[in-house]
Amino acid sequence: SKHGRVVKVLNTGAVEDDFYVQFQGTGGINGPGLWIETVSPSKSTGIKETTMVHELVCTAKNTFKFQAILWAKRKAGDDVTNEHPSFIDKKIQQAFFYNNRLGFLTEDNVSMSQSADFTNLYAVSARTLVDNDPIDLNVSSTRPAKLHGIIPTAQGLVLFSQNQQFIMFSADGNLSPKTALIRALSNYKMDGNIDPVEVGTGINFVTKAYDSGGFTRVFSMVPRGNQESPDIVDIGRIVAEYIPSTVDSLISSPQNSFIALYGRTIQ
Repeated sequence: SKHGRVVKVLNTGAVEDDFYVQFQGTGGINGPGLWIETVSPSKSTGIKETTMVHELVCTAKNTFKFQAILWAKRKAGDDVTNEHPSFIDKKIQQAFFYNNRLGFLTEDNVSMSQSADFTNLYAVSARTLVDNDPIDLNVSSTRPAKLHGIIPTAQGLVLFSQNQQFIMFSADGNLSPKTALIRALSNYKMDGNIDPVEVGTGINFVTKAYDSGGFTRVFSMVPRGNQESPDIVDIGRIVAEYIPSTVDSLISSPQNSFIALYGRTIQ
């Protein structure tokens, strides 16, 4: 065939199983060669670097460079068979590393890169799903769930929203798009502007109790497993009216089992 020719392969009547192939002629010329899977010629090949997450790179001693990241292009499929990550055109709330993947939180979605390929957020093929493909999941809930906090644990990835907490884990072996699951853990309210912190094997988060005098409550969560409810204790109960609602930051020292809260407007 003609070198560079692109055709769309229609399987059944459903659009979910269509794919595109491009002819690669031997030696880059027309004639004999191979058909290689490719991306739809009418669709975007990937992410716009200028409006995406950037990186701070150490180029020499005490020298750093802030620059755009060269994100991998989409090499197969279209917006149906190999869609963009769910954070496109939305505000990224948090970025993290977990299970050898780079991840992002956006509204009620968790998006993770290919395994060991942090800049690749697209599947290898539009025809089949492989274990190292990106993971993109939604937290199903009857409550508003805007994810803003995340803590890795031995049981899985604990996700925090203002009204509910979730855990992301693998149903069988390593985390992959075939095995990744998200389920609800608890239904505690928490402050959406203060991220949770780790303290040893536990996690601490705060709630602004505006309806009970304008004070802040501090909770400790200890996950117990994928199928178990966590142990949650109100550790600030003994000083229930001591911590003001003007605190805006929470830090911890896991080695000393110590947490501290502070705010810029506290006198």
